[in-house]
Amino acid sequence: MATKLSSSPNPRDENTENENDNDDDDDNAKKNDQLSAMRNALESSWDGDLMGILPSTPAAGAEASAEAVAAVVKDGVSVVMVNILLPSYDITQGPNSYDEVLMAEFGTALAENLKKVGVASKKSAVLLKNAESERNVKRTLEMKRRRNSENGQEGEEEKKEEESDVDDNESFRRQLQSSWEGKDETEEEDDVDDVDSYRRQLQSSWGGDDDDNTSEKKTPNPTPATTTSSYRIGSLLGEAYISPGPDMFDDVISAVDEYAVRDTDDAIIILSAHGPDSMIAVRRVVAAYGSDRSEKKRPIVLVNCKFETMPVELRTAVMGYSILPLLARQKINEGGFSSQQRQGRGEDDGVTKIVLLRRYPKDWELFVDVSGRGNGFELAGSLEADGIVGSSKTPPMEWVSGCVKRHMDFKYRQ
Repeated sequence: MATKLSSSPNPRDENTENENDNDDDDDNAKKNDQLSAMRNALESSWDGDLMGILPSTPAAGAEASAEAVAAVVKDGVSVVMVNILLPSYDITQGPNSYDEVLMAEFGTALAENLKKVGVASKKSAVLLKNAESERNVKRTLEMKRRRNSENGQEGEEEKKEEESDVDDNESFRRQLQSSWEGKDETEEEDDVDDVDSYRRQLQSSWGGDDDDNTSEKKTPNPTPATTTSSYRIGSLLGEAYISPGPDMFDDVISAVDEYAVRDTDDAIIILSAHGPDSMIAVRRVVAAYGSDRSEKKRPIVLVNCKFETMPVELRTAVMGYSILPLLARQKINEGGFSSQQRQGRGEDDGVTKIVLLRRYPKDWELFVDVSGRGNGFELAGSLEADGIVGSSKTPPMEWVSGCVKRHMDFKYRQ
């Protein structure tokens, strides 16, 4: 029995979507129903006692992350890493998947929670790359705030109506969940092989209610948002021009010193730093504000920052919180486990859900819910963080794959 892990959307699916823009409106309702059903399936698998807070929304994910960050800071480490490895939050997935506004919303929610847990007594800086990103995010968040304010009364009425319909909708949601567990071969190929639907459903649930209103994000000239009592949105490089040549280092250092951090910032949250200029900027911030020798030392949280090589300044950083959802599809070898095959599905025998999770001070933990064989997520393996070697500070996929295979073999032999 071979195991196939899937962790990201298939680029072919994105191209297909671009080629069929005229069909998007017709498909949205069906996709939303499917994603809602899969979110329900995740929630039914999640064990809060075993796995902690279910990060089904940005607020919940930020709460779980803040608890881990607080534990790291309490142990005397000032530089903490947080990885939310969902396509919309991962800058390495490219512009078709990565959503800078959603990333910023997570960052601001994290700032609010850092204040609640005492990591920041007043205000955190939530830093994007440059002034262009800062303006775009502020403009979009301000538009959302205005829209929510204008539609507040209407929203309250809709909320009450939705709550009154929960019982009526529950039966339908359960049917959708059941259909997700038992699709025919064609549907499953579309939803699993072409797109990692498990990560997609997490992504959709974190995306709020604005996925169908992307055109509103491009409306020009709203008044930018500024600050709140718990955070301010800023940038590492501001308006500075950064040379792509040998002057890059000096340009970045000057820009960071001018724009990035203020004396009033109790904590620093850096979002999605990626590329050589951002790496230089992070190194400068960590050297100036994260070193034990610095008089301006304060907590620094690096959220989904991706570098090809780990800068020396980050070697003592600790991974506080990380979540990576995966799928495993098993292929039944001829003559092996043939009695486990479902009628009409050929060699496919279901989809197994996987979550790789780190919640400091706990070790890395791998949870698996084997399709048709388990009662929700079960602990399939753990790995001490101190034993991990590499720039990503995460367990190697070989370890993940091995744990999953052993757990699936065990479940199928029961």
